[in-house]
Amino acid sequence: MKVIPDQKFRLSELAELAGIAKKTIHYYLNIGILPPPKRIHERLSLYGENHFKLIKLIQKLQAEKKLPLSFITQLFKQGDYDADVLELGIIANTYDRIVASEAPEKDKLEDSTQENAEPILVSKPTRKALVKLGIIKNEKNELAPDESKIATVLEKANSLNIPFEVFEKLQTLINEMVLIESESIIQSIDGDSNYKDVIEHLVEVDDLLNDYIRRTKSTLLRKHYEKSFEDAPFTIQKLYEKIYVPSPAFLKKYDINDSLIKLIKTQENEPTLHTANIKLAESFMAIGDYKKTITYSNLALKKSSDNIDALLLSAAGHALLTKTDEAIIFAEKAISIAPSNSKALAYYAMVCLIQGSRVGGIISPGQWLKKALVLFELSESHQPTNDRDKIDVLLMRGRAFSILPPTLGMVDDGISALNEVKELITDNSDENLSWPFEGFNAIMSNNIHFYLAEAYSLKGDSIQMNHYLEKVILSDPASNFGALAYSRIT
Repeated sequence: MKVIPDQKFRLSELAELAGIAKKTIHYYLNIGILPPPKRIHERLSLYGENHFKLIKLIQKLQAEKKLPLSFITQLFKQGDYDADVLELGIIANTYDRIVASEAPEKDKLEDSTQENAEPILVSKPTRKALVKLGIIKNEKNELAPDESKIATVLEKANSLNIPFEVFEKLQTLINEMVLIESESIIQSIDGDSNYKDVIEHLVEVDDLLNDYIRRTKSTLLRKHYEKSFEDAPFTIQKLYEKIYVPSPAFLKKYDINDSLIKLIKTQENEPTLHTANIKLAESFMAIGDYKKTITYSNLALKKSSDNIDALLLSAAGHALLTKTDEAIIFAEKAISIAPSNSKALAYYAMVCLIQGSRVGGIISPGQWLKKALVLFELSESHQPTNDRDKIDVLLMRGRAFSILPPTLGMVDDGISALNEVKELITDNSDENLSWPFEGFNAIMSNNIHFYLAEAYSLKGDSIQMNHYLEKVILSDPASNFGALAYSRIT
């Protein structure tokens, strides 16, 4: 349908000609972006060529310049709704010149380089994302320079595994922010301002509000993560609280000190015997002396540098002394030697979890946590070679999943793993499992009961939590776990 000068249209005819819905025209009339039509009688109003031109101008300003309706309304009102005066070139060119004049030299250089560069190739999924976000209307549209920049951001985000849902949520907020900003611009515009003044004001207000948003967001984000780390169940301080150190009374009850003296004499008589060194490393790990754990595991490694148990004990000792860089080196070497070893994968996962609990910043802890969860999953997919390794693997899983945030949905898996360990040590004596000393199973039990209490606390089950805290108190009341149990029992 061709527009004839001074032609008049019914609402339906104008809607069809402009390619929009009738309700959109009603909306434009309600917000004042279009002038009222000429009323012929009670049931008939007629629209003119000027209405058609204004609608097309609205579409172009939104599509090409991303100007909000509220801002366009203000411009149209100041131009007395004269479509010929409100020619696209007048507004768009003025806007572009002002934005360019306000841009830093670096940005100008980038823009001039982009003008002469080859068009950016944008993948089909990214184009779909742009449509879904409302940046472009059709996947086949040629992208404007600013739209290409947004596409580049989305593709970079995809390479970093940032979910698209993040941008959908952000877009909702951005749409609200645009409306708020538009209102602030309209409220602060002088009614006698010309177009150039209005657009200069738009740029100034936009820059000011963007600066406020950037600075405030960074400040609040930092505070949010500081609080997250402070409240997190797996901060390094809280992790240390969950490492059992038997009391002197408990060590005396099972003659553990005497057993250690015998092991040390064996090691002194045969210092190159890596078996004795590994047993000593295991023993000191069990009673919380991590420096000696490292000492004896490293002695074992001097004799056999590829010994998986020695590598993992050294990794665990370093990690628990917060020397996580060294711990990762030992754990990664164990994985390189035995990539399908369930125990090695579980130890490496725990090292990653400890690393995540002590590093700073925003992204790093999440990356280490994600890596830990992947390694735990891999560990579960491989069968441990014996009951002792199985106990280690299950205890690592149970320990980790009882201190991670319940929102991860791992608590029940942790409880299941800990109950399985409990059955294994109940069905086997210290001797059957070839532990380095008598009382090793009792130490394991105290760990398991405390971790089960933690897990049930996360689930909000105070009855089960109290049940396992009581077991810890009865077994070793003078230990750090005993003191924690006393303070938490309800």
